Amino acid sequence: MTNEERRAFDNLMLMCYEHHVVTNDVVKYPVSELKRMKREHEEKFSSVIQKMRNSVIDYGIANQYSKVVTCKRLSDVMEFGCTDEENLENAKVLNGLIDKLMDVPIETRYLLAIMVARSFDDMLGGCMVPLHEIEAATGKDSSFIMNHIEILNRRGVISEPDTDEYGRLFCNLYGDFNSGWNYWGNIRDYCKMIGEPITKICVELNFSVFDYLGQ
Repeated sequence: MTNEERRAFDNLMLMCYEHHVVTNDVVKYPVSELKRMKREHEEKFSSVIQKMRNSVIDYGIANQYSKVVTCKRLSDVMEFGCTDEENLENAKVLNGLIDKLMDVPIETRYLLAIMVARSFDDMLGGCMVPLHEIEAATGKDSSFIMNHIEILNRRGVISEPDTDEYGRLFCNLYGDFNSGWNYWGNIRDYCKMIGEPITKICVELNFSVFDYLGQ
C-alpha cells in the first residue's frame, strides 16, 4: 500500500495500545476480520446518533397542506356573490391563515377546531369563543386551555381572554385585519353546510375544500 492508502479513512481503525498489539496477529485478525469489526463498531454508534436525532422531533410543523386556488365554491355556498377578482383576494387571505397555523402544535390545532365549532357571532360581527364551554366540552382545565390560547394569540389567531358582563371568560377569533373579513364564522358555517369537519381546515390545513373539485 502507498502512504496515502495507509492513512485513508477506510484503512483507519483507532485503538488503544493494548488492542493494537492484540490485533497485530494477522493470522487471527486478517484484513477481512478487522474491516468487519470496524464496520460493526461504526454501525453501532451511528445507530445511536440516528436514534438521538429521531428522538426529538417537532410534530407541530405541518408538512402537508393544500392551499385554496379560486375560493369560488365558498362564495357560491355562502352566497357571497363575489366576482372572480374578489374570490382570488379571499383565497389570498385564507392562504395567509395557513401560514399562521403551519407551525402550530397539532394538539393546539385540534383545540382550535373545537373553539371554532363552538364559537358564536357577536353583535359586532366578531366570532366569540366561550371558554367555560370549551373546558366543559374537552374536560381540560383552564391552565391547559390558556396554554394553547397563548400559542394561538402569538400567531394572531385569537385574542387574549377577557370577561363578559357575567364574569365569564371568552376569546375572540381574529380574522383578517387588512380586509376586515372575520372569516372564522364563515368557515364554521361553511363546514356545516358542505358536511366537512372543521378539523379539515384547522388540523389538516386542507383549504382545497373552499374550491370545486379539480380547481
